[in-house]
Amino acid sequence: PQNLVRWYNAAKLASQDNSWEVVIVSPYDLPEELDRISNITFIKSDRNPVVCKQIAGLFCRGKFIFNTTDDGLLFPNSIDKMIDLWETEKLNKYDLINARYREGALSVETLVPLENPPPELPSEYWTAWHHQSLRLPAIKKEWKISLHFFMLLDSFYKIGGLNCIGFENSVFPILELCFYLQNNGGKLIDSEEEVSW
Repeated sequence: PQNLVRWYNAAKLASQDNSWEVVIVSPYDLPEELDRISNITFIKSDRNPVVCKQIAGLFCRGKFIFNTTDDGLLFPNSIDKMIDLWETEKLNKYDLINARYREGALSVETLVPLENPPPELPSEYWTAWHHQSLRLPAIKKEWKISLHFFMLLDSFYKIGGLNCIGFENSVFPILELCFYLQNNGGKLIDSEEEVSW
């Protein structure tokens, strides 16, 4: 919660050409600086992260839903570029954009970039079978993965959002969402560049 103001200020720059909202579901109080901002909806909940993400989805009102985290910083125009990519690629109801990001590039305490950040993740990182734990019979080798996803909100609702049963964090429910979409003919494409650190 101590980094939400910095995160929000970066998010403002990420979507300069389109209107946007942020829905925050958290056990922590909203920082005073964000308390009266009109495009923030805040719900206090002590549920686990995957349930909080599902609750947040229920309060979204836009055309798209973008699942990201509060411990990274979005790059300027990154959301605008994903909307442009959506339109250029003519994506539709079962498609999803993987908002590529870089792990471990920021200080956890301050969200300031590290002096020597790790390199960008290789493109194969975003394929299921790159990860030994995902080499399972029901998961196709060519399927792609995402943890920070961008998709149509209406489609998120129609498929029931995230599976909240039996999961303490959101990694596997989000991967399950990716696999469900691809199994039903959807495309999962990577953002053209990193969206956040």
